[in-house]
Amino acid sequence: AARGDRTVGEYIDTSGKVVMTLDCKVNHCFKYGLARVALADDQWGFIDKAGRWAIYPYFQYASEFSEGLAAARINGKYGFIFTNGNWAIEPQYDNASIFSYGLAAVAKDNQWGYIDKTGRLIIPFTFDFPGYFSEGLAGVGVGEETGYIDITGKFVIPPQSYGGHP
Repeated sequence: AARGDRTVGEYIDTSGKVVMTLDCKVNHCFKYGLARVALADDQWGFIDKAGRWAIYPYFQYASEFSEGLAAARINGKYGFIFTNGNWAIEPQYDNASIFSYGLAAVAKDNQWGYIDKTGRLIIPFTFDFPGYFSEGLAGVGVGEETGYIDITGKFVIPPQSYGGHP
């Protein structure tokens, strides 16, 4: 487990004993054997369970790993990295989410669409706000309305006013 006070990050075992302390701004839990960490200068990287840098902190942001990939921003653009730090999908997007159901929401020119793990655009850039897929559906914003799409991009529940974004 991770706990941090934005100046020191600690990792504890199941008994609550501190097993690792880091000088960092933000620290997160382990997934795929790696934990994402932001240093005081807002550079993000990943440590292994021994506290060594598995992926050196040179990203402007990095998401958690999901389905074996993490979104990472460098030079203002998002791409996706493997757990070894190599690029799976080169940085080219204005924003990005984590993968769920084999798809990740990505943004270009203020519109969101969904790509697969090879970077192929599966659902075109047509949404104002994206949601994660859960049980085969994702909430998406179209203007001030929210609808729910399936993994092919077809609306299962058409956009309606719900008073919020997905």
